Amino acid sequence: KPFGMDDTVERVVQRLRDDPETAGLLKIFEGGIGLVGNITRFVECKETVEESYRKAKRSLLWQSKNRPFDVTREDVIVELTSGKVRCLGMATNGVQFYSVRAADHFAASEPCGHPRESTAKLMYALLRHAEDCSARKSQEKSDTAQPNAGKIGVVFDMDNFGRCNIDRGVLKELGGLVSKYFPGRIHVCYVVNVSMFGRGLWYMIRILVKTKWLELINFLSDPAELVDAIDIDLALWPREYGGNLELDGEAWIDASATAISRNLPYVAPTRQSSTPSGDAATS
Repeated sequence: KPFGMDDTVERVVQRLRDDPETAGLLKIFEGGIGLVGNITRFVECKETVEESYRKAKRSLLWQSKNRPFDVTREDVIVELTSGKVRCLGMATNGVQFYSVRAADHFAASEPCGHPRESTAKLMYALLRHAEDCSARKSQEKSDTAQPNAGKIGVVFDMDNFGRCNIDRGVLKELGGLVSKYFPGRIHVCYVVNVSMFGRGLWYMIRILVKTKWLELINFLSDPAELVDAIDIDLALWPREYGGNLELDGEAWIDASATAISRNLPYVAPTRQSSTPSGDAATS
C-alpha cells in the first residue's frame, strides 16, 4: 500500500483496478500529486466508496480521451504569463494561490469563437502548475502525504468589472469541468474590490450555485484583509493585497516564467518596496 493511502482510498483504487475499463488507465493518476492524492480528492467529495469510484472512473475515461494534462511546461509559461491570471505563490498550508482580474477577461476572448477552449486550457495549466509545485515541495520534505497537494486558492479581483466581462457559458462549462473531473481542487476563493453591480449580480446567481461551492467563496471588504486570511510570506505578496511586494507588470511576467521553468511555487520580481528578498522562492 502506498504511503498515505487510507482504507477508503485503497478500496476505491482496488475497484478501479478490478474494472476492465479503468485497469489500464490508473497511470493517468500517477503523475502530478500521485495516485493517492488524486483518489483522495474524489473520496473527500463523496460519502461512499461506490460514489467515489464512479466519479473517479468518469474522470479517468474523460482524461484518457481528452488528455488535458498534455500541456507542456512551455504551455504553462504562456498561459500563466498572459496577464489573465497571476501566480501569487504557495501558502504555508501548501495551497497554491493565483489571482484572476475580471476586467482582463472578455466574453469574446481569443481565440475568437472558442472562449471555452481557451478558458479550459488555462485551467489545465493552473492545475498542472499547482501539481508540479506540490510535487516539488513533497520531494523537498520527503513527504508524499500533503493534505493540500495540488489544491488551488483563487483571488478574484473584481476591480473595473463590467457587463462586457460576463460570459455565462464559459463560467457554467468551467464550473462543470472542475466539479466533474477535478473535484476537491479549489481550496478557497476570495473575492475583492466588488462594486455594487458585482454584488447585485452575485445575489442573482448565487441561488444557482451549489452549497458546497458557496462555502468556498469569501467576500472581503478590503483587499488588504487577504494577508489575515492567508498565511504567506509578505515579501512575496503584492502590496495591493496587503503585502510588501511592489508589483511591476513586466518584472512579474519575467519572474513567473523563471519560477515555472524552475518548477518553483513563485519567484519574486526584483523590484520590491520595503522588504528585500531578491529572487527568493517560497518555502
